[in-house]
Amino acid sequence: MPELLSAHPAALDDGWTIPAERARDWRRHKRKPRLFISSHEPPQPAERTRIHESWYVEHRQRQFREAAMSSRKAFHRGLDFIKPPAGLALRLDRRDEHVDLRIDGARVVERPVGRSRRAPFERRFLRTEFAEIVFEHRLARLRAEGFTAGAQPITNVRFEEDMLAAPRLIGAQLERRGDPTGTLLAFQVERLLRDGDDARAMERELLDSLTAMTFGPIPDLGEPFACIDDGHDGLLAWAYDEDAATIEDALRPELALIGRDTLGFSPDDSDVSLGVVGLHRLRRFLASAAGRSLRSLRLMISGALGPFLDLLNAHSCASAVTSLVVRGASPSVGAALPGLRGLGAPERNLANLLAQPAPALRYLTVFRGDDDVRGALAPLDPEKLPSLEHLALWYRPTRPEGLRALAAHPLVRRLRSLEIWSADDAKRFPFEDLLALRPSLSHLARLLLGGHLVPAGAQAQLAAWPAVELVSHDRREVLALDIAALGWTRALR
Repeated sequence: MPELLSAHPAALDDGWTIPAERARDWRRHKRKPRLFISSHEPPQPAERTRIHESWYVEHRQRQFREAAMSSRKAFHRGLDFIKPPAGLALRLDRRDEHVDLRIDGARVVERPVGRSRRAPFERRFLRTEFAEIVFEHRLARLRAEGFTAGAQPITNVRFEEDMLAAPRLIGAQLERRGDPTGTLLAFQVERLLRDGDDARAMERELLDSLTAMTFGPIPDLGEPFACIDDGHDGLLAWAYDEDAATIEDALRPELALIGRDTLGFSPDDSDVSLGVVGLHRLRRFLASAAGRSLRSLRLMISGALGPFLDLLNAHSCASAVTSLVVRGASPSVGAALPGLRGLGAPERNLANLLAQPAPALRYLTVFRGDDDVRGALAPLDPEKLPSLEHLALWYRPTRPEGLRALAAHPLVRRLRSLEIWSADDAKRFPFEDLLALRPSLSHLARLLLGGHLVPAGAQAQLAAWPAVELVSHDRREVLALDIAALGWTRALR
């Protein structure tokens, strides 16, 4: 990781360390070209469109050649991300009783202040994750007993409204590292902005050159909470909680070995949540000076959404959440997350999530349905989703009658793009019935279909429909779209 991007200047006084003498270098670095492999700075988009179109195409072709030459190298997905401060101190009050709760790295301290019969608690753990879980458990227990902790609202913050800011920024960082994935992201961002034959052709050539390359989750931050500097004194953030497999296979067994006496609770208790590391690190970030630089937040939640909502509301920044992937039962997101523009959820939760209008929602991904695509249509009220432009239906059987119901749905009639995707269902997909519905779906700019195992005859027929694009099992053709819509690529795999 380049050292000069390891922290954010806005928070130099709050545990986010960067040598003061290098702050000027950091600012100079921000002004360098962020999107292009070439050292030649391109003109602005409007100027480029007006008089430099031929230069721009030539420039992008040169990028493609450079990326293609690099495609056989082994690249990692590491990014220049920023970690939250290592410590946090909270004062909790209940009438005339006060408690200090602190975490510093792997050490947790709870001390009564003034007259109190509460026993103090102090432990040091071998891993910071264990300390973070213990801190969150003790905080939850104090709140259940009636203690409250004040939170500083984040005010006068400009939240990010450009859903392509994240894939554009990630692509720029990967390009600087020589990873052709960054160039691919740049091409795909441009296609989402202004599609055309040149953009499609260059993207296709680059994809053809990367057939031997594997694509993992992007961004692969390796942390349940991290931020990336947007180059304009703002931070784009990602947070997730641990899934059930991680909790049951790793966290719970290790915590059980530590024991109740050291932890202060039993990890086997049904009311104890262990997937709280991402929540805790988001808490530390929002309590720090750098929290005022938050521009957008992407969440991926396997458990309960409620604790994240409570934390965000305490700091008056729920509007910063731009995309949400949620697997468990959750309340309606329309009023709770007014800035939400991308949502991914299982079909069984869709009715609750969309019970209230979600006027800002632009991307919706529905996955894991027992029925065909018709099962996802009932909760989709066009009046509640006035801004929706992309609908993705994943991991479900697709039947002719389901396709006909989908094409006739009033919400689908005004979409810009539609996706019906599964990694292994293409042999059973009713392509002939889809082709017969082409007049009803002619308004779509993009129709994305699972491209894995598509019969050759069907591919030849679909080639005559310009809006149709086949998406591979690793979804390399839509990396930028997935980051914009869900926050991560392969977020639901």
